[in-house]
Amino acid sequence: MGFPFRERIRWLYSWGLALLAAGIAGGLAVLALYRGLGLSSTGVDDAYIFAVYAHHWVEGKGLVYNPGDGPVEGFTSPLWLLITAAIHRLGLPWEIGALGASLVLFVFLLAWTLRGIGGPQWWRSPGALFAGVWLLSSPGFVAWNTISLMDTILLSLGIAAISLDLWDGIPGPLRELFIVFLILARPEGGVWALVWIGLDALRAYLISKPARLWPRIARLLLTYTIAVMALMAWRAQTFGDLLPNTYYAKRIAPLDAFQSGFVYLMLFLLTYPAGAFAFLAGGYTAFRRLSEIARLLRSPFPLDSPYPDLIRLLLLTLLTSAGLALPLLTGADHFPMFRFYQPVWFPLGLLLLVLGRLQTHRVASKWMTTPLSQTIAALLPILLSLLSQDNYAALHTSHHAQRMKFEIDLAAQGCILGQKMNRIFDPIYPEVAIITAGGFRSEYKGKVFDLMGLNDREMARAERWHPPGFPGHVAFRSEVFFRRSPPVVLPYDDTTGYGLNLLMTNLEFNNSVLKGLLSSGEFYRRYRLVRIRRSDEAIIAFVEHSFADRSATLGLTVETIQWPPPADDDRGTAGGQE
Repeated sequence: MGFPFRERIRWLYSWGLALLAAGIAGGLAVLALYRGLGLSSTGVDDAYIFAVYAHHWVEGKGLVYNPGDGPVEGFTSPLWLLITAAIHRLGLPWEIGALGASLVLFVFLLAWTLRGIGGPQWWRSPGALFAGVWLLSSPGFVAWNTISLMDTILLSLGIAAISLDLWDGIPGPLRELFIVFLILARPEGGVWALVWIGLDALRAYLISKPARLWPRIARLLLTYTIAVMALMAWRAQTFGDLLPNTYYAKRIAPLDAFQSGFVYLMLFLLTYPAGAFAFLAGGYTAFRRLSEIARLLRSPFPLDSPYPDLIRLLLLTLLTSAGLALPLLTGADHFPMFRFYQPVWFPLGLLLLVLGRLQTHRVASKWMTTPLSQTIAALLPILLSLLSQDNYAALHTSHHAQRMKFEIDLAAQGCILGQKMNRIFDPIYPEVAIITAGGFRSEYKGKVFDLMGLNDREMARAERWHPPGFPGHVAFRSEVFFRRSPPVVLPYDDTTGYGLNLLMTNLEFNNSVLKGLLSSGEFYRRYRLVRIRRSDEAIIAFVEHSFADRSATLGLTVETIQWPPPADDDRGTAGGQE
């Protein structure tokens, strides 16, 4: 009776130490990001969209973007929505609650990595130290799994479960649980779950369990099918669709998706040389040892044979290949620091680890547990990270890091703008058309028209295949816009007099994703650029002529800003006025 108790104590000690180490190391990495990026806020703009839906749902208004409108699935993760709703239900400030949830999951991910690779005495394992430091060595991996407040951490945790299962196996019930977890974590999680089932079957075959192979596959496929059908039934009943609205808003033709995805993949490999080396070296080594792998496939053998790392090499190479190929089907992602690929950082690290183990398998195991080998294992990922454009030393200057700061600042600015417009337009709150529809929507009391269609069914479905353009910003159709004719379009805070500069700075991008709307004659005839002021607060925005005239009668100061007419407009008057 005493032996199980002692084992339980050892288990708790090992996990406790892993959680403590992960908490300290992860916390230091997050603090380094805040300091290096000079952040004063948390969360990218899309993260606030979860807060919007969760807030409306908890208040009994339904899963809606605008109260009073129909349900729309403008969020990408039902599971992250549930977590966000729980934060609102508990009455916690959303940013603090979401950051806390992200950090808890991130620390668990790191601790599970240490335990999964190194076993109960993980601190003596160079492999565990390498894997843990590898994850923390990428600012992009840390940022997207913590301070972004996005659902990326859920997908990273699911892919970690796949990788650790392929590395050394995880208990059967956990396998089925994480298949459901992946399906609810992100839209692409369903693809990852299918890849896992296939690779798990291959692993089961290679460790000499062919008699139990088909029942195992059938059980996993049944779990997958039930989870997918339940999710689709819920979507059909709640939203009237089988896929999230974000799919319809982002879909482009397959060839266009392949082209943009290929460029995205090449840029990722160039930005992260260590990851590129792991992927290419893994593929090369697997090809070079193809004859050995073929013998394994013909003659399965137990995992405790002399060649378990060759099995890991094969499985992890296939897993990372599938992960890196996904954007070839979906198209590129617009977020900085390669948000889409950050969850793949986990299996890339294990692939690099197994390549090292294959090269050093003749080294005496006694030497492999010395302090020197452990130090080398911990320092190697740090040295490799210096080859990347995305590293802690370059946070102040890196284009990728500064774009991440921009995304977080953009959400904070949207929140401030929403609050100011509440005060300026109280109590009328006109409908506002906007591109960055998260932070602003979370604060503004009026109706918001998402011009990119991510939260708007009509705009998202205006075309079967949207023309290619800036990734994730392709759904805009001017016909839908003019049919809806929102009173206020693209507002900017002008309290300090800097709003016009911001508008002009963003004009080329805004006009591009709006497909030339701002330079069209029809827009010029219907809208004018104005500065609207109440007390000491002001905004500039494009507004309908009738709304501008009406605003002047509501105690607001309305000043028309000179705006050159488009080339196809022959009236020659500024600001769209007769």
